[in-house]
Amino acid sequence: MRITTTVKNKDDNELIRFTGNCLSDFLMRNEKEYAYMIGNMQAWIVRKKSGNISVKGYRK
Repeated sequence: MRITTTVKNKDDNELIRFTGNCLSDFLMRNEKEYAYMIGNMQAWIVRKKSGNISVKGYRK
């Protein structure tokens, strides 16, 4: 399994921590995809058919 994380601003530590927390929660769920939002931060996590996981973090 490979996990790919994409965040627009690599220096945004708060967003990186948020996506990490979202990923931890996602791994405990049996979902194919899930979206998270808190304040102005969003994360979209998708489990692909290959088993790999894509994590994308955004700030509004």
